[in-house]
Amino acid sequence: MYVKACRIYNDGGAPMLRHDLAFTHPTDCGWLVCRDALDKRTGRTVKRAWLLSDDRTRNIYPPLCYVDSVFENGAIHLRGEERDELSGKLTAMGWYCEIVDGRRHGQDARGPLPI
Repeated sequence: MYVKACRIYNDGGAPMLRHDLAFTHPTDCGWLVCRDALDKRTGRTVKRAWLLSDDRTRNIYPPLCYVDSVFENGAIHLRGEERDELSGKLTAMGWYCEIVDGRRHGQDARGPLPI
């Protein structure tokens, strides 16, 4: 689905301060994909989320292994961990996504997302 998104944790994994969250609005647009995927490092199936660019060729944010999701009033809140592919470091992260009408962005014409 097509969404407008923002991260709600700092790059270091610490939650944003309350006054910073008050001014945080979804600014990044892309295709949100949530699927079960195999984690190669642990060999387990995990819930994974991707935010892809409009042309579906690159990630806007690093993939998120999420453990909690809330769907409410046209918005999605995902909490989990982002893994740095080079160092393997896990960072706590959360995404706030507002659903946008995907038909205006070519969802029907392009077919399924390539993940």
